[in-house]
Amino acid sequence: TPGNCYGIICANGAGKTTLIKLLLDIIPVTSGEIIVSDLDNYKSKGVGAIVGGPSYYGNLNAYKNMKVVYYMKNLSPSDNEIGELLKLVGLQDVGNKKVKNFSMGMKQRLCIAISLVGNPQMLIWDEPINGLDPEGIIEVRNLIMQIRKERKVTFLIASHILNELDKVVDEIVVIKRGKIMYSGGIQQFLSDYEEDTLE
Repeated sequence: TPGNCYGIICANGAGKTTLIKLLLDIIPVTSGEIIVSDLDNYKSKGVGAIVGGPSYYGNLNAYKNMKVVYYMKNLSPSDNEIGELLKLVGLQDVGNKKVKNFSMGMKQRLCIAISLVGNPQMLIWDEPINGLDPEGIIEVRNLIMQIRKERKVTFLIASHILNELDKVVDEIVVIKRGKIMYSGGIQQFLSDYEEDTLE
């Protein structure tokens, strides 16, 4: 559903990364098909992703990193658009500082801005708060809520930090050894197991 936030929960090796790679067309589907409800032909409508930690060109500044991604997506970069995305993630005042000299939190926020290039309808983020300090985690949480509210983007977030995941997701998918053990609303899940949090 557009604007909803879905969480993936699983142990290492359970199939999370494979699922994300299938969704992003990084590896081919060998049988069946992937259907994203209410987002027909979702790949052509745009998917933004953060997979495997922050990815950037360290010797370039934030603006030039953004510009490169626009060219890679065959889009014409607009100064206003890039400026708006950098402002959204709080990087409007970093000037010509090279990204390799950014803090971990700043690098992650740049990756969030990069994932929004092209105004995607769906964002797939793998461990978006991994390695962040408490302040950085709160910043990413607030960004998720802001992007959902302002852009009506559908999120799919995989994270092992469960006490953060339950603050932002509407529905969860629990995977064990490649099989889906639960798929549905987070409140129902917590109620079924008589728990207050995912942890």
